[in-house]
Amino acid sequence: MKKLKIELFNQATIQQAIKDIEDYKQEIIKGTERFCKELSDEGIKIVNLNIPDEFASYVAFGRKIDPQQYGCDAIIILTDVVPYESRWLVKGENGKEIEKTAKLSAVLMAEFGSGVKADANAKHIKATNVKEKVGRGTFPSQTNEPFGNINHAQKQDIWWYKDAKTKEWQHSSGATPKMPIYNAYLEMERQIRQKAREIFKT
Repeated sequence: MKKLKIELFNQATIQQAIKDIEDYKQEIIKGTERFCKELSDEGIKIVNLNIPDEFASYVAFGRKIDPQQYGCDAIIILTDVVPYESRWLVKGENGKEIEKTAKLSAVLMAEFGSGVKADANAKHIKATNVKEKVGRGTFPSQTNEPFGNINHAQKQDIWWYKDAKTKEWQHSSGATPKMPIYNAYLEMERQIRQKAREIFKT
């Protein structure tokens, strides 16, 4: 904390103190902007590490820093660049195979997971919160076609589907939630005091 020396009946020291306070205010504002930038940089590193390779070309991430009167707001942004498209074959009413497609959010799959089983040990932090209603997702009307009509979300470890391109049966265990944004939040929370001490020398 900057110390000020003022002689009450000395106009020059009072004017100098006013100048020192204004200079210190600018230091705090600049320090806060630096704090937001460096802390969000650490968050972005974690986001980058937790985006699965198969989704990397579908998403973009960065940060937005808005200076305020006495500081700034910093927001880490993760957005879908293009939808992740899935294609598969099902039997139509006439018995012929028809192609189904679904456009999915790579951001949501990376954060919350998707599919049937995924990794049972990688539950999202919010998955047990009934009010939030988030966690690993499921696919609409999941069925295990080669082996009958079974709901995989409850009874099977894998989901079978017929690939629209190869015409062959494939199976999926779903996408494990990597939680890039949540993990970025944890890392920034962990570093917040250290960064503040480094920048503001407290």
